[in-house]
Amino acid sequence: MPIMAQTAIKASADGLKTGEITFEVNGFKVPAYFAARQGDARKYTETAKLMSELVSKVPDAQVMSDLDGAVKWAGANGGDLKKIAITGFCWGGRITWLYAEQSKNVKAGVGATLAKIVP
Repeated sequence: MPIMAQTAIKASADGLKTGEITFEVNGFKVPAYFAARQGDARKYTETAKLMSELVSKVPDAQVMSDLDGAVKWAGANGGDLKKIAITGFCWGGRITWLYAEQSKNVKAGVGATLAKIVP
């Protein structure tokens, strides 16, 4: 059966801005849950400002610990820890490489970054 966020997520939200949202993809409303302990990314309309004022302030150690926690949760809830993969784009691409290097559980990683093609 599908797992719904409201029944699966039991972590304390003390100090976090959290909630349920939906976003539309090809006419389908996709349900999602958000929690942002560093701040509200929705306030930003410019990617460069978001990166400099919010994303870049998140310590790598915190992100690595968060990913360790997600992997631990997956393993405890039926996930196969022999098949852990991570992917990310831009800042997430960097995090992909850092986590793949740090974690003995990661078997595959695909990280991408923006590149400027010069003619």
